[in-house]
Amino acid sequence: ELSIMKRLDKRVLREKVSERILNDIETNHILGASVLIRQKGEVLLNAHYGFADIERKNPISENSIFRIASMTKVISAVAAMIAFERELISFDDEIEKYLPGFSNLKYAITDESGKIVSTEPLKTPIRIHNLLTHTSLIDCGSLFAEQIKDMTKTQNETLESALDFYSRLIMGNEPGTKNSY
Repeated sequence: ELSIMKRLDKRVLREKVSERILNDIETNHILGASVLIRQKGEVLLNAHYGFADIERKNPISENSIFRIASMTKVISAVAAMIAFERELISFDDEIEKYLPGFSNLKYAITDESGKIVSTEPLKTPIRIHNLLTHTSLIDCGSLFAEQIKDMTKTQNETLESALDFYSRLIMGNEPGTKNSY
């Protein structure tokens, strides 16, 4: 078998990665890290650095949970592309096909000051391509910020309860009319 990747030396890899991560922790660039490096199925490095909870001095472990924020967008986009390739979805599908609770979304009619004077049903349904291109406008602007501050921990505890909360939000604009990241 011809391979362009040469075999990594475990000892050198462990030293170099550990040195870099410990330096980044010491210089406050990161609080900690969990690293798993595999090559051809073999685990070359599985190490954890820093604290999951600094105040309690709980170290990071393989069971630590990390907030990955915007990285979820990449994971979701790859999953959507796989589903598209397998012909399980179309990018033009309305999201209510998969999330029926989103069938009655409304958008706000506001006065000059931004105060909501009434709501109307969306004229344009949110489609999968809107979710992938940041044009769904589910989380757009100050109206969203005002509504989301009322979200309780219970409403964000499960995917089902969070989706239920989001399906009741009043949107600031019609989907596809602008981009919001």
